[in-house]
Amino acid sequence: MLDKKAEELSNALSRKIWYCYERAKEAKNDIHLTLQECFRMSRGQALVPANDEVDVVMDVASPVVQNIIGLLRQILLNNEQAPFVIKPTPRADLSPTEQAEIEQTLMNHSAEFVARGLPQEDVTALAEALKRTVLLETNKKARMAADKLTDLVQDQLHDAGWKREFVGFLKHFCIYPAAIMKGPALKRRMQTFWEGDRVRLRATDAVSVELISPFNFFPAPFARDVDSADYIIERRRLTRGDMADLLDNADYDADAVSTVLDNYSSGYTLPFDTAGADEDHPDTDTTDASMRDVFDALGYYGAVRGDVLADAGLDVADERLTYEVEVWEIGGVVIKAVLNPDPAGSRPFCVASFDATTDSLWGISPMMRLRDTQLTATATIRNLIRNMAYSSAPMGEAIVKRIKDGLPPNELVPGSIRLVEDAMLTGQSSTAYNFYQIPSLAPELTALFEKFVNYSYELLGIPRVAFGQTDNLGSIGRTSGGVSIVMNQASKAIKNAMTELESGLIEPMVNKFILFNQINSDNPEIRGDVRAYAKGVSGLIEKEGKIEDLQWGLQSIAALAGTTDPATGQSVIPPLAPARLLYEIFKLKGISTTGIFPDFDAQEAMQEDLGDLAPGAAPTANMPLNDPASLPTLDGRSPDAAAAIETSNQVV
Repeated sequence: MLDKKAEELSNALSRKIWYCYERAKEAKNDIHLTLQECFRMSRGQALVPANDEVDVVMDVASPVVQNIIGLLRQILLNNEQAPFVIKPTPRADLSPTEQAEIEQTLMNHSAEFVARGLPQEDVTALAEALKRTVLLETNKKARMAADKLTDLVQDQLHDAGWKREFVGFLKHFCIYPAAIMKGPALKRRMQTFWEGDRVRLRATDAVSVELISPFNFFPAPFARDVDSADYIIERRRLTRGDMADLLDNADYDADAVSTVLDNYSSGYTLPFDTAGADEDHPDTDTTDASMRDVFDALGYYGAVRGDVLADAGLDVADERLTYEVEVWEIGGVVIKAVLNPDPAGSRPFCVASFDATTDSLWGISPMMRLRDTQLTATATIRNLIRNMAYSSAPMGEAIVKRIKDGLPPNELVPGSIRLVEDAMLTGQSSTAYNFYQIPSLAPELTALFEKFVNYSYELLGIPRVAFGQTDNLGSIGRTSGGVSIVMNQASKAIKNAMTELESGLIEPMVNKFILFNQINSDNPEIRGDVRAYAKGVSGLIEKEGKIEDLQWGLQSIAALAGTTDPATGQSVIPPLAPARLLYEIFKLKGISTTGIFPDFDAQEAMQEDLGDLAPGAAPTANMPLNDPASLPTLDGRSPDAAAAIETSNQVV
């Protein structure tokens, strides 16, 4: 059991979490209704119930969205390569330690510089040369760190179940206003290891990623992104087994977890109302906790006052300030309260929307865009079925006063004769029975339905040809060039979505893994100024742009090929220039260059290894290939750097 002070603190933090949760839930009411509609549409369920027996749903939206999901999966998961690369930043900066070492070196020798009568500009040049030399070494270390981190992060993502969770993320990405992934986080799991020639199991803390249902994600009101929001609330359902695992987790208060198990022996469920019911978990509509044996927890990611955290036993620098924390509570009992381990204060969530908005964390999904189309298509098919029923057989009416055989008027038997009163006696001038045919509107309704099915693709900017269907393309679909034009238009919508996916999930998540490893690992070889770059659509766009630029360059110089400069007698265009451009085009298109062109890459790599890229060296473009006289010294230093180091050595 908790002592009195711990209980009072737990109550204070719990009240704050509940206050924030209620505000976030109220602000999310409209989004929650949209989430419910998207969920029902993804299951092919009706958005509007039928008012008669024609209770059918013509599912138009779900197949279209599934096609988009499949297209994204094919692009991003169709090969074994990771959808990212880790590279050094374009311009590495010196760390404060390295900068201080350079300044200290100059200060140590300042007296000698003055005694030797070195002018100030020489001292400044020496400082710049030393800085360039240190930057060269820093960049080299960063490249090595990037290579090692690439292998490490790929292995961690594989073990964390990234592919499985990413597939789920793509589904949420196309169905809901936003998709949420959480990570990296340490999660206790059983893993296999070898002990001699035997396989053993042991519980270890493994880095993991986790797909979060948008129904369980509650950002603060007016939140535009995860990190700038006042707070984020995550709702999580724990089983009794999950609670037992928390007892052995160092980040959780074992006494508090035991208190929850004692106070709520049959489980604890949040009192969901209609607006807060979780349609992604249909069993949440019951309030009988004894039949559930589950525990609903609320996690708070946001700022808390330093004095409150100090009372909780956390080490804070200044109790007057606020600190970013992670706090979890169940039924008024705080079971976890820790400072945010991310030094940048980033929260462990990545959010992406198919079509992001600028004023909200929630965006627009393909399923949302197809809502009205789905309603119209369903209404059209329902009316078509009703019309087919009415027009399938004649409709009749009877004058009851004229029927005298005693049988019900609506009992009509083929080939029989009904006895009726004479029209003169009843005063009825018309026949006893009249029949007429209701016209069939099937062609019009079917055409209307087909029109809205096609319109659903136009709404998304992705024509049906992108999914292998060439119907309704007319003459443009009869040629490969026409289909290529349509496919290029289709790729624009997909590229935009993939850009959102890369900037919202892939790059930030991999960068979180990089920072996690650099903070928690003792391996100095993975430390460096590096970051992750997605190579899906950004790489595709870059590749297409390079090909277009190279083709333009090749066409531009073709007219000048063989032309000589009258003044010098030299060729205006170097003889190898067209081959060099074609070489790059072949590589970008994936065509082997072996036996066709010289190995330009190997030649450039040799020059780089020999120091061609050192600061102050002559540019590569000015050096003829395979010309030993044009290459720098083997130590790779520029003349300025070599002179600066030599001067420093003489002073010492």
